[in-house]
Amino acid sequence: MWVRFEGELAAQYCEMLGLSAEQPVLYAPKTKALLSRYQQLHAVRKAYYSDLDLVELGLRLAGVLTTLKAESRPISIRQLSVEDRVLQTIDYMEKNIHQNCSLEELAAMSSLSRTHYCRQFRALTGEAPMSHFLHMKINEAVHMLLHTDMKVEEIARSLGYEDPLYFSRIFRKMQGASPLQYRLNNRPL
Repeated sequence: MWVRFEGELAAQYCEMLGLSAEQPVLYAPKTKALLSRYQQLHAVRKAYYSDLDLVELGLRLAGVLTTLKAESRPISIRQLSVEDRVLQTIDYMEKNIHQNCSLEELAAMSSLSRTHYCRQFRALTGEAPMSHFLHMKINEAVHMLLHTDMKVEEIARSLGYEDPLYFSRIFRKMQGASPLQYRLNNRPL
């Protein structure tokens, strides 16, 4: 079930429920009380709303949110599908592209064994987790080379590489040119 709401108190309601953009889902067992309040909320929907209808909608929404607060709990990683667990680690990679992380950290985040995590990751993306992370970093480096004036050393460090020469070797291996050559050959005029 889902409910969309907005208004002056929307942020406070979300905070009360422990919801955020990163955690927009609550787990609540399908109880009779929750289903009843949800159905009551939908029963009030009309094409045009009078002031009285809007007050009733607000009260019905409050009933749903109150029941959710009383009966819900944050969804744990183990309640997510394996695919969702892998997708969460990909999201983590994207948000932490400027850092380094290990395969063990990613597997632990997904609450899967290292072997099972790698197998599931490959089934979903077609590549190994660390290879995927490396491709993400190189794609970010390409973007920086073409759209900033940052030096190669700065780009390398910003992506978690302390040794710019090591970064350049990886970049050359994956892109067929050194970072400087790539910038010269591909930078828009």
